[in-house]
Amino acid sequence: SEQCIHQLFEAQVARTPDRLVHPQDLPVIYERVQLLKQGLPVEYFELRCLHKDGSYRWIGWTAAPFPAEKLIYIFGRNVTARKEAEEKVMQLNGELEKRIAALTEVNRELETFNYSISHDLRAPLRSMSGFAQALMDGQASKLGPQEAEYVRRIANSARRMDTLLQYLLEYSRVSRAAMP
Repeated sequence: SEQCIHQLFEAQVARTPDRLVHPQDLPVIYERVQLLKQGLPVEYFELRCLHKDGSYRWIGWTAAPFPAEKLIYIFGRNVTARKEAEEKVMQLNGELEKRIAALTEVNRELETFNYSISHDLRAPLRSMSGFAQALMDGQASKLGPQEAEYVRRIANSARRMDTLLQYLLEYSRVSRAAMP
């Protein structure tokens, strides 16, 4: 990367910053140059510089003025790979956040559906259970053994289904509650 920077400046030595630095980064370089001309130190900075192949490369710069010698020491390092990796990570994080938001919405809709279905199905079950219980209580003597067994099975199945729906409702409430 040092060789790349050396080649960059060899090829571009006669160019002014407005032709060497990416147009969006010109304010950064102008500000740093003014500070250096005043003999003030500048912090590490990064900007895009024109490469001899016509593309831009991200270069990380460290510069130190030496006013007594009328010199400015400048060190540059190619950080293009790191900047591209950072950009890719930001892009992937953005996509991940979108997917999380979509999944959160789908989960919310499923929880609402679960609650609604569980709640709505309990009313007919109560009816079935009530009628089965009425048959067993008031009409048991009029039912044959086979019919009495059917009514008992209906009542047991309705109770079991009601218990399962109760669990679904509890699950819906738990999943909607804020976790501590």
